[in-house]
This record gives sequence, structure tokens and C-alpha cells, in this order.
Amino acid sequence: MPLLQYSSSIANKNLRSNRACLWPDGRKSSERLDGLVKVSLNPGFNFSKSDKIFTIGSCFAREIEKYVSELGFDVPALNINIPAEERVSKTANDILNKYSVHSMENELQWAFHGNDIPPCDFYLNAGNGLWHDAQMVPNLVPASLDRVIERRQMVMDLMRDIPNCRIVVITLGLAEAWFDKKSQIYLNGIPPKFAIDQEPDRFVLNIITYEEILESLERIHKILSEHGHPDFKMLITVSPVPFKSTFSGKDALIANTYSKSVQRAAAEFFTSQHNNVDYFPSYEIVTLTERKYAYELDNIHVTFNTVGHIMTTVIKYYCPDLILPDAKKHEATVARTRTEPASQKTLNARGKTALSSKDYPAAVSAFSELLFRFVEKMVPDEEFEARLNLGVAMLRATLTKEGVAQLVLAKELVPGHPRATYKLGLGYARVKMHDKALEMFKEACRLNPNERDYHWRLGVQLIRMGRVSEGIPCIKAALSIDPEHQDSLEILAKYDI
Repeated sequence: MPLLQYSSSIANKNLRSNRACLWPDGRKSSERLDGLVKVSLNPGFNFSKSDKIFTIGSCFAREIEKYVSELGFDVPALNINIPAEERVSKTANDILNKYSVHSMENELQWAFHGNDIPPCDFYLNAGNGLWHDAQMVPNLVPASLDRVIERRQMVMDLMRDIPNCRIVVITLGLAEAWFDKKSQIYLNGIPPKFAIDQEPDRFVLNIITYEEILESLERIHKILSEHGHPDFKMLITVSPVPFKSTFSGKDALIANTYSKSVQRAAAEFFTSQHNNVDYFPSYEIVTLTERKYAYELDNIHVTFNTVGHIMTTVIKYYCPDLILPDAKKHEATVARTRTEPASQKTLNARGKTALSSKDYPAAVSAFSELLFRFVEKMVPDEEFEARLNLGVAMLRATLTKEGVAQLVLAKELVPGHPRATYKLGLGYARVKMHDKALEMFKEACRLNPNERDYHWRLGVQLIRMGRVSEGIPCIKAALSIDPEHQDSLEILAKYDI
């Protein structure tokens, strides 16, 4: 059965009615492919600033939110604001990032039909009273069960605002999806290493098919039809952001092409089946635009100007009465990250910025390049700082063994540095080298006896090793420095002290 069928007269009329039906032949004019690619749309509906816009999808959805919000649209997702210390990036609502169509469907199903999965199966136990919600972004730092449940409720409350949103924007992300065999649900991304280590047979990676994507989209549409705005309209696109790596064992370029292509095909058929669904071509605009204009130097993140150009195109066709300010006329410019000189100074600054913004993979990349290119020119203090920062970034990016190796080298350069000693202890604890971890924590306390966290972590290590009577005085030492230290207070409360 064909996707669409036209009579010969209609087919010829289509060709004559729209010059964009002709591929831009560079021998005549390459204007449409110069700079930021220009496309022609045929909107099936319009919207205005009076319509609330609900966004669901990957980090590309977060960029869309910023743009339409600046134009004055009401975007409920921006009401989610997570404290900086809990985020994985600078974006205040990055816990909303959804990478597979099934993880998007999950949120909608639970918001309106409930979730009967027992919490002990739904949340992943990280140990030490910490838990992880695998429906959130994969590298979100584990938190107490109360906080994890609180964040989940925030997402549920947001989802339940959909009935008030006439426009629903969905950005499809990846076709590599992790499945939890215990709870029988798709996760939002790879489960944390601690969860895989605890139950290595629990999780599997599925490369999902066209049919699976389409079926999930249809279930999403059904939920919106039953519970959404009575006149809801959906704009669907495929995110142009590629995955950083593939778990399939294939070339990432090939695997990403399948991932985007199969979702693009499913989106096309899905759109053809519903009068209230339109596709908008963000994927096409970005991938047909010259890379230096479309992507940052990492070849992953889309430049601000390109996102602006995409949304300006959408607004032009879907909100024809909205006059855009001159500032919203986006031009093709080479990404700033591509023009910055990759000197020792700029690489170090880039790594520190990434580390402070919790973009740990970017920090690992910057500090690794810094050492690879400039280590022979560094004085010992510079090499120490670079290896310490790289080791910390690796630990936080769950590259634990690699991080420990860098921290060992850092400590060899400056043996008496308390922070390097403490971080090495954290690394040893993660790889379950408990005696070495204990040694490092004791040394860190000797090197800087006024640091609260060093005493607290020494106490935790002793308690984990079954030496509670030795650990409690360390916890009390932390409280003598900071009487309000919550982690220490919780430990004493646990032991009724």
C-alpha cells in the first residue's frame, strides 16, 4: 500500500504549483543550499501566542523552548527548574530530555493512566541511600529516594498540563533504546554502571524498528486524543542531534543514519494518517547545511543561529501574522567553537567550563586533548592540575578506572595535595579497592583537617567496611566543623546517636 497516491493530473499540478519541488541545481541557482538551508512548508494548521506550546523530546526540544519563549509564547516545560548541583548541563530543565519515543510514551501513559510498577523495581538502587530514576537523563546524579520521587512528581505534574496546550511539539531522538526486563519498560537511556554491575542480565539494548516507532507514536496520539486539548495540533520532527556513540558495535556514522532515517520514515507515515499532525524539517535543514554553520565543533550540538533559523521558518509558516523582530533574522555564521584557537590556555578554559557546567564528557575531551597536545611543554604544576581535572571529569562521566589512573599520576606529581588524595580515595572506593580508599581518606584528613567532607567520607568508608565504631567519630568530626551537615546528621540519626 503506498504512503500517498496522486492521479497523473494532480501529480503534474503539484510539480507546477511549487518551485521548491525542483531540486536546487547549482548550475542555475544554489541559493536554497547556500548558508542555512531554506525549505518550503505546507502547514496544515496555524497557531498564535494565545496557544500554549508543550514540548517533549531530546536536548533539541530544550533549544526550541528557549527560542519560542523569547518570542512570548507560554511554554510550560520552562517552569521546571532543577538546582544547578543536580543538573547535567547548564539547562535548568535538562531532566526533561527524552531520547526514545518509548520514554516519551511512558511519561504520558503514567500521567493519565497511572504507574503500577513497584518503586523498588522502578527506581534503581545506587546504594548508600541513593537512587536513580532511569526515565530521567542517564547521567543524572543519584539522590535520596524522597528527592527522586519529588522530581518524578514534577515531571508528572508537567505532563498533566497537556490538556491546556493546543500545540504539542515532539522531537524524535534515538532508535537505540534500553529495555528493563524486570519492570518490562523502555528506559530513557543507558542504565548507570552500578545498575548493570548489580544485575548484568536485567537490561538489554534494542535497535528499534519502523513498526515499533510508529506503534508508539500512535499510542501517544491516542493518549492526546483522549486527554489532551480538544483541538490539539502536533508538530513532529526528528532531532538533528546525533548520538555521541553507538552500542551496536557499528560505525557511529552508519548507525546514526539508520537511527535518524527510520524515525524520519515513521514520522512521515504517522503524519499522513492524522489531519492534526504536521512534520517540520529540522533534521533536513541541519544535515543539508554546511557542517561548519550547522554544528558546533563537537559535531553534535546545533548552533544557536541554526536553531533560530529553523524556528523562524516554522513561525513564518505557522504564525503568519506574527512579526519577528530584526534580531530574529539569523545568518549563516561559522560556529564560535570552530574559530577559537585550540591553545593550551583555551583547552584548559574549555575543560574547566565544561566541568563547572557538569558537561563531563566535554570536560574529558578537553582535558584529554590538552594533555595529548601540550603535556611535554607543561611545568609540573600545570600537568598536575590537568590530570587532576581530567581524573575528576572521568569519575563523574563514569569512566572510573581511567579516572583513577589519572588521579594516581596527579598524586605522584604532588603527593601532599589534599584534594587529589581525596578524589583518588573516591575513585578507589568506586572500584571497591576499599583498603586503598581508606588510606587515601585518612591521608586527606591529615593533609587538611579542616575540610568537613574529608572526615565525613572517611567515616562513610569505615562504616561500609563494617567498622562502625571507628566511623562514627569521623562523622562527629565533620559535624564539629559544620553542625548543619545533612549527610552526617542522617548517619547519626540512622545509628540513633
